[in-house]
Amino acid sequence: MIGGYKLAKAVALLIGGGVVLRLKPNDILVGVIRLAARLRFDPEDELFRSAIARLSGLSEKRLEVIGAGILFYGLLYSIEGVGLFLQKRWAEYLVVVTTSLLIPLEVYEVFKKAGPLRITVLLANVAIVAYLIGAIRSDMSRRTQREPGGTPSDCKDRPG
Repeated sequence: MIGGYKLAKAVALLIGGGVVLRLKPNDILVGVIRLAARLRFDPEDELFRSAIARLSGLSEKRLEVIGAGILFYGLLYSIEGVGLFLQKRWAEYLVVVTTSLLIPLEVYEVFKKAGPLRITVLLANVAIVAYLIGAIRSDMSRRTQREPGGTPSDCKDRPG
């Protein structure tokens, strides 16, 4: 299930990264203004004005960096998802490390401005890390009991 979740995120990020790399700064600004008009946002709204101010300051180089970053994360999630589907031990470790590194940022975001989506993402990532740590520990314990000498080999792939 986690592998499918990672692959779904990978597809979304790879598509999003490709779109961002093709955009020009003016395309984004025009698109946001059209969307705001279609949704009948108040042009004097602080959120709308803040978004326009941020988007109008984007350079083409900055968009390229953002697009490359999005593609990088898409590739990382692809590797994690495929590794989990193939039941590779390294993929479990990779997911634990990469997901754990994001948790402090997500906690900060929840405290900064709590919302149902932010809280759900935080709880989902904590659950994923806890589940994988439990699975890794359980598997290591089973290996220790089976292997002569009682030392598990962390570099081996998961059996099965």
